Amino acid sequence: MISENIKLHQNRNFYSKKWKLETIIWISIAVLLSMVFLIIIGAGPLSKKTIGSKEEGFIVELQTMLRYKRAFSLNFSVNPPYPGKDYRIRINKGFLKNMSTIKIMPEPEVTFIGKDDYIFSFNIPEPTKETRIVFYLEPVVTGITKLIVVQENGKVMETDAFIYP
Repeated sequence: MISENIKLHQNRNFYSKKWKLETIIWISIAVLLSMVFLIIIGAGPLSKKTIGSKEEGFIVELQTMLRYKRAFSLNFSVNPPYPGKDYRIRINKGFLKNMSTIKIMPEPEVTFIGKDDYIFSFNIPEPTKETRIVFYLEPVVTGITKLIVVQENGKVMETDAFIYP
């Protein structure tokens, strides 16, 4: 029960502190909900992930929050020097079976099917320049899927992606 004898001006310090705390809490909730919304829409800045670095000579860029039946791109940047004119990228079967491949640019010269992965062999026309390889994919299932990429030099890169309806 609220006392009608106590006026606001008598407790101004108390209410001022309480209002500041409530304002901070509401702003925090708004920021948190905004971050969750950006993750849910999939193509937001919080779902982009980069694995590798230019120093390593290999970079993988992808979205970790994917929408079912909405196309996305899996980008590879291969930096010189290359071990040869052909460059191979291995991608695990578990990831690719959850995807429909729309297009690969540039097209691989040869594709091999391994025990646990697909091996894509690309012809590098100018081995002194950075080469971008882009897989245009579309998720065909929902849930969590693991991407495992093995470079030409044998280095393994892993990450998870969530496909939501």
